[in-house]
Amino acid sequence: TNPGTKERGEFLTWKNQPGKEVLPQGWKLIRPDMTYEMMAGYGEWNPSDGDDNVTLNFKPLVTVVDVVVNGPKEGEADIDVYYVSIRSKTQPIVGDFTCTIGDNGDVSFSGMPEKVNADNNIATINCQYEDENKIPTPVKLHPGEKLTLKFFLLPQDIQARELSVAVQAKNGRTLMQNLVPDGRGLPAPKLMKGERVRVVTPYLEIPPTSNRMTMTGID
Repeated sequence: TNPGTKERGEFLTWKNQPGKEVLPQGWKLIRPDMTYEMMAGYGEWNPSDGDDNVTLNFKPLVTVVDVVVNGPKEGEADIDVYYVSIRSKTQPIVGDFTCTIGDNGDVSFSGMPEKVNADNNIATINCQYEDENKIPTPVKLHPGEKLTLKFFLLPQDIQARELSVAVQAKNGRTLMQNLVPDGRGLPAPKLMKGERVRVVTPYLEIPPTSNRMTMTGID
């Protein structure tokens, strides 16, 4: 199962370096539950080799989307981030599935939801963490800071035009942007099964009337 809602992960900043990882100055990270990344390993062993070690070749199964949320521009006010979501228009992106690994390492999938509903078209990460008083606190992005998150989606090809990124800020304001802006006039890319892609949002800004971000990028 790839659940639609991920509980808050460990919150780390460049001031609190996470183990072997090194965050650049100004970067903040919500470390995900890596059990949802799901990889399959395959290897062969021949007793005549005289070696008890089996070398496994690992293959990623699910589609991984790294989202980098840009904070506000220099001179703008700080923004509190409560939740970040990836939303799909008509294609399920989370839910139950069955994975079968064959004798030769081939992997096949079945049992994925075919029709979209309110539970399987949104993947959400809770960006609130407990402060020193155990009070849930949103991630505060100062001008120039970035927040990076990782989403694990169903193991299938996903049309990028289907997806949008939503950032829920203070007072329930939600900033949204399609991964592929409308009217670009170019063929829409696919997020291939087992592929890792990175999405970068524009600078966060709370507009007076609109809830839409102006641009986003997909690598």
